[in-house]
Amino acid sequence: RGTEARLDPGMKALLQARTPVVTIVGKTSSFHVETVLGVSLDENLNMIRDTVEYLTSESREVFYDAEHFFDGWKLDSTYSLETLRAAVTGGATRLVLCDTNGGTLPTEVAAIVAEVTKSIATPLGIHCHNDCDVAVANTLSAINAGCIQAQGTINGIGERCGNADVISVAANLALKLPETVVLANARGEAGGVAHLTELSRFVYETANMSYRPGQPFVGASAFAHKGGMHVHAIAKSTKSYEHISPELVGNSRRVLVSELSGRSNITAMVNRPDVKNDRVLLDKVLQEVCRLENEGWQFEAADATFELLVDRSAGTFEPKFQKLAYNVDVESS
Repeated sequence: RGTEARLDPGMKALLQARTPVVTIVGKTSSFHVETVLGVSLDENLNMIRDTVEYLTSESREVFYDAEHFFDGWKLDSTYSLETLRAAVTGGATRLVLCDTNGGTLPTEVAAIVAEVTKSIATPLGIHCHNDCDVAVANTLSAINAGCIQAQGTINGIGERCGNADVISVAANLALKLPETVVLANARGEAGGVAHLTELSRFVYETANMSYRPGQPFVGASAFAHKGGMHVHAIAKSTKSYEHISPELVGNSRRVLVSELSGRSNITAMVNRPDVKNDRVLLDKVLQEVCRLENEGWQFEAADATFELLVDRSAGTFEPKFQKLAYNVDVESS
């Protein structure tokens, strides 16, 4: 603002990074231009054009992130298009449409992207925030409507409610919409996604954040089955309650034991043939699980405890430890 791009310290810093591609963010909403940035609409267009021209003159490829694009389009679509054209005139090779406030719905995103493609030939990208919990859906809608690049973050980590989760975007594109994406490994297979679970957990650990068990595709519960009817069906065909094989994204199937379990859950969890084939004993184990769960016990992540319960029910339990002595200290204040 008020400074030529060639004299701007921020632009010089971008050039000093020596990256072949530079991404800049510009105001696309007339409301933000006049109220937040505090400049005229024409001056904003000049700033966009001048900045992109300067960076391209320095042999950089420029991607232009159109901040608040969808809100700006709803307010004044003509001006929003003018900002894109200013970036294209300056030499931008990619225009990334941003749902910065995260308030746009998938049907709106698809319709607006389709309209933009009628007026702008430059390749488009999409950048969605998750404030309405539809960032991934918005991203997929935008790609179906003509965008060729998707921005996001691993596990959707980001300000406020987060960004589009690259994990879910990549998995959906590779496995559900393979015709829309080039995502291959060295052998030309629809690879990359086979390591999504590993990647997701690595990022959580690096960021010192807890995993989300219910995270689609890669969460510990994404392919976990608890209900007895579900487990009975899974034993016959995994397609009955799974939309993909968990191995495709590096995850694994789990059968849980809880008060909701049926005999099929117990059968799936038991490794002993003598127990698997004893319906009376299986029912006894199931009844004991339900009784203990009602008392507050939980077996979903306690496989060893479950094995001990099976041993007790079968009358084959042998103590693994011998108690020699114990002491109890009680303090009060």
